[in-house]
Amino acid sequence: MDELSEKLIISLQLQDIEEVLAARKGKGKQGDLATSTDELAFQAYRKHLHDSEQSIIDHCMARSLDGAVRADGDILAEITLAERIVESDGDLALRLEGKIRRRLSPIDPESRALALGSDRGDEVTEIAMNEWQARLMFEEQTGSEPKNKCQICFDTFHASSTLCAPCEHIYCQSCMKEVFLNACIDEMLFPPRCCKKEIPLHIAEIVLSGKEVSETYCCKPACSEFIPPDQIQGDVGSCPKCSAGTCIVCKKERHLGDCPEDKSLDLTLELAAQSGWQRCRNCHALVEISSGCHHMTCRCKAEWCYKCGVTWKQCGCGDWDDGRLTRRAEELAMRGAPLNANQAIMAGLVGRYRRDLQVNHECQHVSGWRYRAGGAQCEMCYYYLPGYLFACKRCELLACNRCRKNRI
Repeated sequence: MDELSEKLIISLQLQDIEEVLAARKGKGKQGDLATSTDELAFQAYRKHLHDSEQSIIDHCMARSLDGAVRADGDILAEITLAERIVESDGDLALRLEGKIRRRLSPIDPESRALALGSDRGDEVTEIAMNEWQARLMFEEQTGSEPKNKCQICFDTFHASSTLCAPCEHIYCQSCMKEVFLNACIDEMLFPPRCCKKEIPLHIAEIVLSGKEVSETYCCKPACSEFIPPDQIQGDVGSCPKCSAGTCIVCKKERHLGDCPEDKSLDLTLELAAQSGWQRCRNCHALVEISSGCHHMTCRCKAEWCYKCGVTWKQCGCGDWDDGRLTRRAEELAMRGAPLNANQAIMAGLVGRYRRDLQVNHECQHVSGWRYRAGGAQCEMCYYYLPGYLFACKRCELLACNRCRKNRI
């Protein structure tokens, strides 16, 4: 029954009650218990009808307000977005024009430094202007702004607030910001990349705030030239003007070995020694092996033995650690085993996976990924995801969406 019909019925019942009460006035003797009881019952019912009528009126009003809020919500969102676009475009224009040469404060202790350059300002300005003109033209022709879906969080955003990686995957600004911040903290994620293609560092100027950026300048007081990212190798930046080397950690003249002012590195090396991790003798990157053979190919292209750390094939350590190989085969067998599998079936699966690992232990994950429903731990970042993960179709490695795009 609709609200209008309910209200009409209540109104008719109220009229009947009023007529009955009016007719009863003057009837009955004073103190008549039956008369007073009946009248109290009629009055109570009349109050109930009034309350019901008011409830219907309140419900109609609430629904009307809700409809108005929903109708105006998109308009308010568009206004808010327009204000944010104007503000961000103004900040970006100031940075790209190079009118302000700022020295930003160091990044918080929890994060590592990221050096950004302005040598590509003209190129970025041209890209930004082309994007702005295309957006205006589209809005003039269609009266609306296109929307894109972020390939990381899968939320939908206005096209003007999304960014495109070199592999053409779409990122929202929040997810792109995390890519750069994670690259500052986790050296395995640097340089920032998606689908093995590096993301240009100038994009960081759009998504990172001043507190999240730390520029590096030449350590020579008489020079103090800005050192762009393409002049930084490891922890040392080379001045494009005087060629002096500057440590990007302590901002002083380059030095051999680890930076003595990097206290967090000392703690990390202590933990590495306790955990049995190895360190590349060429670039000094820390490496932890979870599966596979002893052959390590570092990101610096150096090849060495994980067991002893020396150059590959220059030791007698052998190719495999049998214990590590068996543990990995057992993990994969547990995933692929049918329900109620007996010991014979499990032993056969373990043996099969051992043989597969010896063949596919250097998988490059180019055979594609299979969606895997259910909660599990990502085997690259070790975060637990309750909903789903992706499994490599060749080696069965489990990876979250971020790692398969930004880490591999």
